[in-house]
Amino acid sequence: MTELNLSIMDRGPDTLKYLKPLLDQFYHQQNIRVNVHLIGWQNGRSELVRYAIYHTAPDVSEVGTTWTSDLIAMNALRPFSPSEVEIFTQTGDFLPAAWESTHLAGRAEIVWSIPWLAESILVHYRKDLLEKAGLDPVSAFSTLPQFQKTAEALRATGVPIPVALPGKNSNTVLLQAMASWIWRFGGDFVSPDGKKVLFTSPEAYNGMEAFFNLLRTASVEGLQMLDSLDVYGVLHQGYAAVGFGALWLRNRTDSTRPEIYEHLSTARIPGIPFVGGSNLVIWRESRREQAALELVRFLTSPSSQIYYGRAVGMLPTRIKTLALEDFQTDPAIQTAIDSLKAGRSFPNVPLWGIVEDRLKMAVYQIWMAFMRNPNLNLRETLEQTVGQTGKQLSLTLSQT
Repeated sequence: MTELNLSIMDRGPDTLKYLKPLLDQFYHQQNIRVNVHLIGWQNGRSELVRYAIYHTAPDVSEVGTTWTSDLIAMNALRPFSPSEVEIFTQTGDFLPAAWESTHLAGRAEIVWSIPWLAESILVHYRKDLLEKAGLDPVSAFSTLPQFQKTAEALRATGVPIPVALPGKNSNTVLLQAMASWIWRFGGDFVSPDGKKVLFTSPEAYNGMEAFFNLLRTASVEGLQMLDSLDVYGVLHQGYAAVGFGALWLRNRTDSTRPEIYEHLSTARIPGIPFVGGSNLVIWRESRREQAALELVRFLTSPSSQIYYGRAVGMLPTRIKTLALEDFQTDPAIQTAIDSLKAGRSFPNVPLWGIVEDRLKMAVYQIWMAFMRNPNLNLRETLEQTVGQTGKQLSLTLSQT
């Protein structure tokens, strides 16, 4: 009997419980047993890099969509041949943003991963607080300037945190949410070839500044609560009116107040939303290639995507699957689907993982600085902190 090793991102204590029925079905169909190793999101990218460095990789791994380019650069992945790609997909089968993450920018002829699950950053808001402020949810988040006016109107009604920007324990989401502001202001992160830093342009700084200006509407006490509880806690416990996150942000916890939860709703981020998620890869050192291909084909099938995606709070990456009636009855899921179709991912260029890691730490430093001093000069702080990160990365990228 063939055995495969699979690494999966850890989505909480029920991850293996959700995955087991799928792997049992795969075993009965193919007589292939799959051993599972869980990887935490916080150290996920570094764990995958260690696999590549020390040649300890499993046969198949789930990887974040923004991590693939680093593994390609390390020559750690097995590419999918054109005939294998045809088995998995037809033209237009996958969400464009998801498919863009399967290959390096400008190198679509070589596919290194297959899309599995997708998510997009959404606006989560309190309907009752918007109504109290006389705001129409349809127009409240329609443009970035209107978003700022909505935050100011919520502040006028006494909401401690009109808009909660993710920070502590969620600096990745902070960067992903901020991306929409950068793109809307005409900025970007790196050049198409990945050799030049673009996030230090005036347009990018304008977007970052407008994004962080949303925090200026919070009270001092509100900022203290945000620093203590982060976006999940302040939204679910009633201190914030608006927060950013994927569908998981609406998941209940033991601390969620029922009277708050019943008023939560979702909207698209204005402009271009960020689209992320995860893909499946086969490692170059796998000695069970055919079995690994069968596992990837099984897990990325429409039925597997629907089952596992629903269990872990994410969505399938196949467009036809998203059109099923099951996904049309939940307004939040429909909003997420609209966002996925309209959004884009980070550029899939060599060394993007390093850029993302450094930049998300830089913007988190600004978030923390604002918590300590709400009166700080945002533009000056941005140009100093993000600018320094840009200088450090410019030399690295120019040598790729």
